[in-house]
Amino acid sequence: GGGHRGSLHRREHCVARLRARRRWHVTTFEAPGAGTLPIQGTVATSINAVGGITGYYQDAKNVLHGFVRGPGGAIRTFEAPGAGTGAYQGTYASSINTAGLITGNYSDAKNVLHGFLLK
Repeated sequence: GGGHRGSLHRREHCVARLRARRRWHVTTFEAPGAGTLPIQGTVATSINAVGGITGYYQDAKNVLHGFVRGPGGAIRTFEAPGAGTGAYQGTYASSINTAGLITGNYSDAKNVLHGFLLK
């Protein structure tokens, strides 16, 4: 009866102490060329174990582009071959693995979606 309650209380106390010690550090960034109007900007979609980040950004003309941010902070942008260049078309990078391979999809000039793998 009471022993279980005490054990649960001690566990909750330990978890609370661990959370109190955790220091969060938030790093913000924008992909070069990202638009600054509503719904425009940078969207980070995935991070790998070594700190590589991928995602996409929407530019001032509402075209989408992929990016990868290295662990040191350098950002490289890219387009999937065949990606459309009209408003709301383009490249959506969605995942990066520890080898740095990036997957996602893109919409072409006819708004048809396709997948891609960036090696």
